[in-house]
Amino acid sequence: AVDRGKRDKEEHRDRVGQGKGAAKGDMAALGFLIDDPDSTNVGMLASIAEAGELDIKKIQDATNREKRRALLQGDQFVAQAGLYGLQANAANPGAAAAGTLLSGASSVYKAGKGTHWA
Repeated sequence: AVDRGKRDKEEHRDRVGQGKGAAKGDMAALGFLIDDPDSTNVGMLASIAEAGELDIKKIQDATNREKRRALLQGDQFVAQAGLYGLQANAANPGAAAAGTLLSGASSVYKAGKGTHWA
């Protein structure tokens, strides 16, 4: 989602640049001064650029929302997996106790091995 958002922003920036270039070409063909800071054409080109940047910010916002949604969904999947694990342990308490006992024994062994007394 993040990579797609970056790509979408770059493509939109390119389209805005092409639009500005086409507008400059059209204005020049009509005989307007393009680079004159006092001309209204400079303001029109700035408006095109501002509109393009606003669209890019909208693309970034949509990308951020999609990223947050994906992260939240991942957290929900992890929580659901934990719930399934609790349900499985509740359905078979003997297996859960055996797993806990083996896990505890393994932890004690690892701790003792580090101190060279096991």
